[in-house]
Amino acid sequence: MSPLTSLSVTSFNTALSLLKFPVQFLSSRGGEEKTLIIWEKLYKVVMEQGEISVHHNTGYIVGEVGDRLEDILNRHHSEAQLLMNTKIVKIMVDNVDWASLTRSLKTGGGGGLHHPLAGFERMMSPLGNVTSLISHLKHLTEKLSGGHSQDAEVAKLLLSSYQKLFSINHTELIRPLLKALSPGFSKFLKEEFIVSLAKQDSTILKAIEKAFTTVGILIKVKYNKEYTLDFLEEIEDFLIACLGSPRTSVSKPANEMWKVTFLTFLDISLTFFIIEGLRSKKR
Repeated sequence: MSPLTSLSVTSFNTALSLLKFPVQFLSSRGGEEKTLIIWEKLYKVVMEQGEISVHHNTGYIVGEVGDRLEDILNRHHSEAQLLMNTKIVKIMVDNVDWASLTRSLKTGGGGGLHHPLAGFERMMSPLGNVTSLISHLKHLTEKLSGGHSQDAEVAKLLLSSYQKLFSINHTELIRPLLKALSPGFSKFLKEEFIVSLAKQDSTILKAIEKAFTTVGILIKVKYNKEYTLDFLEEIEDFLIACLGSPRTSVSKPANEMWKVTFLTFLDISLTFFIIEGLRSKKR
C-alpha cells in the first residue's frame, strides 16, 4: 500500500469513527437536534470526499456507515438506541445521491460491467453501497414492530424514510428497491401494529397512508416495465398486506392498483392470490 493510499484509508477510518461515536455513546440522549445537525454536516463532508476519492466507488461512505450502525444496534439494543439509529438513518436516506448511484451501477462500479465478479456483486448488492442502509432500515422496522414498546416517534421517522425512498425517479432502481423494502414496509400495514401505534399518536394513520400512496404511485405509474410473476413474488409481502387490509383507505387503492398492473399481465385471480398468500404465511 502506497503512503498516499495509507493516508487516505487512515483519514476515512478516523472520520467513520467520529460518525459512529454519537450513535454508540450518546444514544441515551435520544439524538438531540444540535448533535444531529453536527453529525449531518460531518457526514456530508466525508461522503463528498469519498465520492471524489479514486480508492472508493460511489456510496462507499453510505455502505460503511450503514454497516457500523447495524453492528451497534446488534450489540447495544435499547429504545434509546433504536430512536438514535432511526434519526441517523433518516439523515442518510435524505442525502442519498441516486443519480450517481445509478451511473455507478450501470458501469459496474469501479471495475466495469465485465470484471469477473460484476454479476455476483450486483446480485448480492442490487442497490450498490446503499444496500446496507436499506437492510438496516428493515432491521429497525423489525425491532420496532416486534418490541414490547412500540414508539410512535420512531415509527413516524421510519415512515418518512420509506416515503423518501419510494419517491425515487430512477426507473432502473425501482424494482430492486421495492424488493428490498417490501418486507419492512408491509409491517406498517398490519392492523394490530397500526392500532398499537395509533393509540399513542393518531397522526400515524396519515403518515402510513402518505407512504402507502407514494409506493402505489411508484408501482403503477413510475415503473414502466412488465408486471411479471417474478416481480409479483418480490413484493408479495406488500401486496398481501395491502390487498388483505381491513382498512378501505388501504385496500381500495390497492385493488385499483392491482387491476391496472399485475392483473393486466398475469392470469391470476385476486382472491386466489390473497388466500394462497395468507395460507403460506401461516405455515
